[in-house]
Amino acid sequence: MPHLKAQGRRPTTDCVRLVRVRLCISIFDATCSVPRSQHVESEFGAMPFRMIAQFERGTFHNDGKNQYSTWARHLCRRICARHDECFSFREAMSFDSTHSNYYREISEQPSALQRLVDNSSIDIDALAQDIARSAPVFAVFAGRGSSANAARYGQYLLAIRNSITVALAIPSAFTLYGATPRMERSITVGISQSGQSPDIVAVVQSATNQGALTVALTNDPKSPLAHAARHTIELGVGAECSIAATKTCTAEFLVMAMLSEALDGTPRGRSELVEVPACVSQTIEMNERLRMVEIPITEPVVIVARGYCLSAAFKIALKLKEVAGMPAEPYSLADFLHGPIAMMDERFTVLLVAPVGLANADMPKLVEVVKERRARLVVVSNDDELLAQSDIALHIPHTVPEWLSPITAIVAGQLLAGALAIAKGLDPDVPRGLTKVTLTR
Repeated sequence: MPHLKAQGRRPTTDCVRLVRVRLCISIFDATCSVPRSQHVESEFGAMPFRMIAQFERGTFHNDGKNQYSTWARHLCRRICARHDECFSFREAMSFDSTHSNYYREISEQPSALQRLVDNSSIDIDALAQDIARSAPVFAVFAGRGSSANAARYGQYLLAIRNSITVALAIPSAFTLYGATPRMERSITVGISQSGQSPDIVAVVQSATNQGALTVALTNDPKSPLAHAARHTIELGVGAECSIAATKTCTAEFLVMAMLSEALDGTPRGRSELVEVPACVSQTIEMNERLRMVEIPITEPVVIVARGYCLSAAFKIALKLKEVAGMPAEPYSLADFLHGPIAMMDERFTVLLVAPVGLANADMPKLVEVVKERRARLVVVSNDDELLAQSDIALHIPHTVPEWLSPITAIVAGQLLAGALAIAKGLDPDVPRGLTKVTLTR
């Protein structure tokens, strides 16, 4: 934008959109076998070329009615949809991921999780001993956003591996309705990266007041949540600068797995846990190519999983929504087959989170239906047969066991969301309308 720099002005949003229009047309032309005059102009009219000419002469201006601005935005969307319904802005948006907090913090996850394994095992073992002594009848987990997904993971872990019934808290019962559900014979765990959210603090404080065994799982050991609980497990992953959670989320998942293992106490489980940081590192390496390839994903997206990985499906859906601005809905495979599958057709992308394990048995049947209805298929797995049938494959290590596979699956989902955001011209560091700490009541 040399004429703007010469005038000492910053590029306006309209001008940025015009750059995208021109680059979109260039990409569009490069993939077509007929000249632009016969293709783009017949499809979209002469308006884009008139806008580009004005822009190059430095005479482009908004008419006060946002006509050009609106038209440029719509043109980008239409060209993107017309070009085989793929996101293909990668060449147009020269995003430097080396300066991105989001990507930097994704890459920090193996070392952050290694510190957690090395430094928190003693505290988690002590908590497990306290739980064994108090013999709670049930558990209550409270969390919002990414932390709610860690709670869902913990719900499956403790039910399957430790025979403990886990309820997910309804914080509004405490804060909006003033209710006091009985929790005196529970272990109540509040999960919050910041430890600030008043509704999660209220759940834990109520349980503490009733004499329950309470735990704060947070990255801030001096937070209100930590003060409300009898035990605090610090994530210890360091400051997280990106608005979208990455390393704090995987740390919460890992603490849930460590707690389940401490309650179970098997040598095999412990040996599998210590390999998680290496498995996360491998997952990042195996999916690095996502930054370089065109991603054939259409909207809307349904994300299907079962068992342990249902938590990963919810987390990946959240990441696609907040980082890439994509409508994405998570389902248990069983629930999806009970009705929502009726809406699936060629407009949809179906993302399966399906690592090798007991929950994977019925996934091949769903793949058949996806293929019959000509929907796009994305697979997150270490099952080579499933991956081979996908339109895009996200790999996780073959060595990761089913009970720990959600941790690696959500890392693959982080990389996918970041790549889609960049392809759409979005900044993964700054999701629209979000702040790092959200205080809900």
